[in-house]
Amino acid sequence: MFKFKFGYKLYIFIVFLLILTSLTGFLNEKTHSESTYDLNISIEGEGKVHISPEKDFYQKNEEVLITADPKDGWSFYFWDGGFDGDKNPVKLLMNSDKEIIAKFNKIKLPSIYGDREPAELIMGLISNKYDGSLNGSGFYDFFNRNDKAIIIHEIGDRLTTEQSQRLFDMSLRKLDQITKKQGIYFKNKYIAERPVLLISTKNLSKVKETYNNNSNFQESMDKVIRANHESEDNIVWESSGHTPKVFQGLFKNPNYSNLKILLEEDSLTERTRQVNKVAEIINDNKDFSTLKEIYNLLRAISTDKSPENTFEVSASQILSTPITGGCAKYATAFATLARAKGIPTVVIDSATLNWINEGCSLNHVQGHFWVEVLINGEWYLVNSTGGSLYKNYDRSNWYLPEDPYKYIAFSKSLSPIDTGASEYSHNSLQKIAFIKKDINYKAPNYPEVDLLNQNIKDEMKNKYDSLNLEVDEDYNIDTSGNKFNIEASSTPEDLGNIPY
Repeated sequence: MFKFKFGYKLYIFIVFLLILTSLTGFLNEKTHSESTYDLNISIEGEGKVHISPEKDFYQKNEEVLITADPKDGWSFYFWDGGFDGDKNPVKLLMNSDKEIIAKFNKIKLPSIYGDREPAELIMGLISNKYDGSLNGSGFYDFFNRNDKAIIIHEIGDRLTTEQSQRLFDMSLRKLDQITKKQGIYFKNKYIAERPVLLISTKNLSKVKETYNNNSNFQESMDKVIRANHESEDNIVWESSGHTPKVFQGLFKNPNYSNLKILLEEDSLTERTRQVNKVAEIINDNKDFSTLKEIYNLLRAISTDKSPENTFEVSASQILSTPITGGCAKYATAFATLARAKGIPTVVIDSATLNWINEGCSLNHVQGHFWVEVLINGEWYLVNSTGGSLYKNYDRSNWYLPEDPYKYIAFSKSLSPIDTGASEYSHNSLQKIAFIKKDINYKAPNYPEVDLLNQNIKDEMKNKYDSLNLEVDEDYNIDTSGNKFNIEASSTPEDLGNIPY
């Protein structure tokens, strides 16, 4: 009987201990779940996520930094799940259990390639099969000279033979400098407002040997494409060989003390017979009335003829054809006529804040040309396209008025080509100026005067029509000077206070 009671009591005690242990565990688990949280991260695509600090669980309101690290050939897309957004890295506040998804996308080729992979184009280069059979959304011109080759892949209408030849000649001049170790170079350009892909090689035989024997051709081409898009070609800019007269460098003011140089001429602003005849119908007052006549004259003349080039158009061509439309042409013609009337003038090139913040894309460049003019001892800023004249202008402030976009100046020169830029390299210069810069735009508050006047416009139109100008077709840019390079810089610029 005693043994039974003892055994029974022992049994009850063991059961009690088991219940107590289970209850304690439950309470502990409940306490843990209320004060700490789990972080689980899953991945879609190719990449990894770094977690700092990395723990099994986190205390309530603890901060955790997560960083998406895409694999080569992939890009981080966005976070999903417990956190939505594309910020990277991002700090999480651990106030609940979190299930985060890191999404990565394979890097896609720019749309400029049309519906054909560059690998297909290179296969055509290797096999010399350019009979139109590769045509997708673009046409192809193929040039081969002394074992150097270039494919011009055009999206849309075919370029003229002259344009294609110029691209080929330009490519040959630069191939030795820019062709990468893989032997092939890709470059996106816009020619006559149409996207063009240049595929160049300085040793066609080597390319054929390398890629004909390559078992994984597409993967090799992907590496070449990525290498070229990430190359220093977009970081270092080379001038055209046109020697600057006023331009001192990016974010540098010209020598304002030398007013004579600000009345100079170059290939774009040469005061030809046609320019001088137009200048004769403008008053000699050298004041606001002179500027009004210049602006309203440019607004009055026909705009139905469009030049092949955007920047390399001389004032003589603009005024005698006539050709107007586009800020580069307005600035060129305005500056030329102002100097013809004895008004020192500087041409300003600028970029929009949105374009800078969006990564300085060469596929869609946004910028604007302006002019500075000296009237009665004071400098004024003129939007030579829109017709606004700004008083109390500060030449040291390179933040320009919001007219209508937020503009930041990057060069001051005699003309659009005085920087050493050409039709084909201007956009790259603009990118070089801003690609490594952090810009905090501050709008200047300049009083504004409207130069547009319908009566003056009508009067200038009648005077212009009576000139019967001979169209000036004799125009060449001197590119025989020394070439120079400009490298993208991350050095901060005090854009509101650049000395002069």
